[in-house]
Amino acid sequence: MVPDAPSPFVEIPHTDWVCANALAFAIYDQFPVSPGHVLVITRRVVPTFFECTADEQAALMELVGEVKRLLDEQLRPKPDGYNVGFNSGTAAGQTVPHVHVHVIPRYAGDMADPRGGVRHVIPEKGNYLAPPATISLTTGPDRPLWHRLADRLPGASEIDLLASFVKTSGLDVVGKSLFSALAAGAKVRLLVGDYLGLTSPDALRQLLGWIDLAGPAFEARLAELKSLRGSPESFHPKAWRIADASGGIVVVGSSNLSRAALETGVEWNLVGETSGSGALDRELAASFDDLWQQATPLSVEVVERYTARAAEAAELRRAWDGESANAAAPTAPPATFTPRPWQQEALASLAAIRRDGYSKALVAVATGLGKTWLAAFDVLAVGRELGRPPRVLVIAHRAEILAQAEATLRQAIAPASVSYVAGASCELSGQLVIASIQKLSRPEGLAALAAAEPFDYCVVDEVHHAEAPSYRRVLARLSELSRAAPSFTLGLTATPERTDGVDVATLFDDILAAQATIGQGIAEGSLVPFLYRGLKDDVDFEQIPWRNGRFDPAALEAALENAPRMERLWAEWQAAPAGRTLVFCCSR
Repeated sequence: MVPDAPSPFVEIPHTDWVCANALAFAIYDQFPVSPGHVLVITRRVVPTFFECTADEQAALMELVGEVKRLLDEQLRPKPDGYNVGFNSGTAAGQTVPHVHVHVIPRYAGDMADPRGGVRHVIPEKGNYLAPPATISLTTGPDRPLWHRLADRLPGASEIDLLASFVKTSGLDVVGKSLFSALAAGAKVRLLVGDYLGLTSPDALRQLLGWIDLAGPAFEARLAELKSLRGSPESFHPKAWRIADASGGIVVVGSSNLSRAALETGVEWNLVGETSGSGALDRELAASFDDLWQQATPLSVEVVERYTARAAEAAELRRAWDGESANAAAPTAPPATFTPRPWQQEALASLAAIRRDGYSKALVAVATGLGKTWLAAFDVLAVGRELGRPPRVLVIAHRAEILAQAEATLRQAIAPASVSYVAGASCELSGQLVIASIQKLSRPEGLAALAAAEPFDYCVVDEVHHAEAPSYRRVLARLSELSRAAPSFTLGLTATPERTDGVDVATLFDDILAAQATIGQGIAEGSLVPFLYRGLKDDVDFEQIPWRNGRFDPAALEAALENAPRMERLWAEWQAAPAGRTLVFCCSR
């Protein structure tokens, strides 16, 4: 390698040197990979390490050791390791034809999987311990795509989803897993198209609601064909990119975002298990980013504009098929569901409670038995009593609970419209309203609730939190409103007994409509039998500060994460081995 221009390193004043010896000097890199990144350079302009004299090579390595000692003394936190190396020649990435050795401090956790170190000069070959990428095929319905994705989404750190169209049924399938990922800190981007007006306007409105529920970690955009570069005639891509601790998954195939495409239809998709940093990962990420930049962020205005275009497209399709332009578009028959035995008993109890003139009740049911479905069945029962579709309000404190409740009620009652009270939205006009307790309990939320058309049915999920002032304000307002316009409020919980002794049932006039335990769930075949082995915990939790409704995370970690406790757990775990183990941790 022959220098084409004077070395920029020789212009650096001695006052900027970190350290030096007779044949070499060290400076801080102007574009550091990490804090403290240093370059060790020969005083003589030598193109590559292999053209240095033996003395110059020794001088470079001597300064590498000196730099490491200085950085260990000066940097806080102290580095956990170092990458040391040089690039020799243009093919190896050398850009300045004057030999320089990189000394790069490294810290635990600065990348997901550091194994392989400098081998990452060719990213897909960096970690030779990582399993090679594998490709498999999903064909549905015996091998549906969703069976490959459902368990991977909750542990993802990044999710990019691309579909030519989206239906509400597809959002109902993916919603619970996406919100579990969001709750764990994932970033989610969802990109759909407007081609032929096949995307459901209701699905776009649901995505607007998800944006309000999830906050900035969830983004959705519409790829409008007329705005895409190159004036394409169609828009048919379907792909997923899921990044997680093991690397990730990439999917390219035929499945759009609908229930049929994900679960029950004949759809072919190639699913690749990847390292997360290989050529395919990078190419798919870059291609998605390119489309993402061309697409339009979802907003109320964008959705309404699309809705008008979709209606025109539907009229054209009906005219082409020889139907009246005013004929209703065909719809799938509503799904039918049968209540479980405990739900049938609970529904009878709730009906009797309403006949007796009560306006609220509590249901305490073990997790996994179908509390939300009970509410959906009871909403249908109230609709039959009223002779019309009821107006329904759902309240909870976490986005993933609200999204799951919305999906269940959409399947059960097929509401004519859905609106949201969360994030930037405070809209209570829908037949089904999904409300965050944090938003609804504010003065403006309570005022909007009082001014809105009365609700026939209110569902308060995770009601063991209802002792909180926010819940009390909303429940009080609902009680006031029910005196003017009769309505029914159902509280749902899996844990009615609180450790602080507060009796949640009193907030529902001590009316417990139904109670189903884990034992009942196992007996009826709804829950899996299990063996329980308890260990006495010696941690004194009374000494751990309680802040904002939870233990202080740092103090909790300090109390739980110690060698004797871990050694005891390890010994007990080995004494009772099982096929798989689920571990709940106090922090990430």
